[in-house]
Amino acid sequence: VTLEQVADVRIAGAPRRGTGSAGGKPAVILSIQRNPGTNTLELTSRIDEILSNFENTLPEGIALRRNIFRQADFITVAVDNLLEALRDAAIFVLIILFLFLLNFRTTIITLTALPLSLGVTLILLDAWGVTINVMTLGGIAVAIGSLVDDAIVDVENVFRRLRLNAAPGS
Repeated sequence: VTLEQVADVRIAGAPRRGTGSAGGKPAVILSIQRNPGTNTLELTSRIDEILSNFENTLPEGIALRRNIFRQADFITVAVDNLLEALRDAAIFVLIILFLFLLNFRTTIITLTALPLSLGVTLILLDAWGVTINVMTLGGIAVAIGSLVDDAIVDVENVFRRLRLNAAPGS
């Protein structure tokens, strides 16, 4: 029994292992995984440079779409969200402390605690060799909420005790 007797034999390309699509049209998907410890933003920038050079050699009608799934985009959004959370926290601290304590000095002291704490955090992460990723940014965002709560409660408590100690007969 020969192979021709039991099967259709012809020369063809390798069988497909899966299909890719972009925007509902067939596409080739290129996936690049980084090594641990590699800076995602720098790597993405370098890959974009290489792909820009490669794109010039592609035949007409073929285009590269680089924005479908990029880890760098998630990191950029996470950093923007963290900065937004820090801004919102500073605004809330400003409003709450100034409205309830009517003291500019305590408000400024508390507002300096937010960026100072964030700066020390980033310096320590760098000293320990910890890279900033989406998880660390999420943790920092949660810590900002806790920091705001602690700052308001602590400053109010100190302000109240100073006022009590300054009162006559204390």
